[in-house]
Amino acid sequence: MSYEANGQASKTKTAFRMECGVATRIDAKPEKVWALLTNLPDFPKWNSTVERIEGTIEDGAKLTIKVPSAPGRTFSPKVSAIDPTAAWCGPTASR
Repeated sequence: MSYEANGQASKTKTAFRMECGVATRIDAKPEKVWALLTNLPDFPKWNSTVERIEGTIEDGAKLTIKVPSAPGRTFSPKVSAIDPTAAWCGPTASR
């Protein structure tokens, strides 16, 4: 799925899969943005949709994510792509 860089969230959903994303243009050096995105302990300070995120941002790594909108659930996506100049992403599974 590709996202228009307009700052608006997009979602696609099928019977067994849901994909969400957002894209925006940021007037900062990619290294500075990457450092912010990959500082997982501080992630909830600027992203109100995340309560806690743990793990490492590296190809194949699993993350643990808790979100306020799903109390009691933990999402465990696997990082499937990394591009420090553009994005990190992965499918999300919950338990």
